[in-house]
Amino acid sequence: MYEEKKKKNGDQKKENYRFFTSQKQNKNSALYSELLTNINWNDLIKKLTILLLSIIIIIFTISRINKYSHNKIVASENLTMLKNSIYNYLKNQPLPKNTGDSFSLTLEQMQKLEIINEIKEKNVLCDTLNSYTILTKINANEYNLKIHLICPNSNNTLEENINFNV
Repeated sequence: MYEEKKKKNGDQKKENYRFFTSQKQNKNSALYSELLTNINWNDLIKKLTILLLSIIIIIFTISRINKYSHNKIVASENLTMLKNSIYNYLKNQPLPKNTGDSFSLTLEQMQKLEIINEIKEKNVLCDTLNSYTILTKINANEYNLKIHLICPNSNNTLEENINFNV
């Protein structure tokens, strides 16, 4: 008899547990359905749209920054190459004798004299007529070298003083 009572109590506990579980599940599903009905879909769509647009703008800005820095590096490399070529050419040429005198070459003239090959930026040639270098005598052995390079996506100038020991 004691065992039968114990078994009944055990079965009753299981039923109570099922009752509480089903009530709990009903509560959770009721809360969930209440949440779904209380969602303001317009606000949610607006927030998601703003988030998506922000991400797109950030990606676009980063790509533009990278593109700009790449163009800047290419322009700098072109100017450095041109400066080195001109410097090597001028070592073996007669330089201006009087202070204030200048010597100039266009990019086209430099290419004809084989000082430099074609200069390209993004596979497009730089302007050969409007790109130039000017060497001006400042004092006894000091000269000012000005290089102006015009390419499709950039317009760069380099100016520096150079010493030639004659």
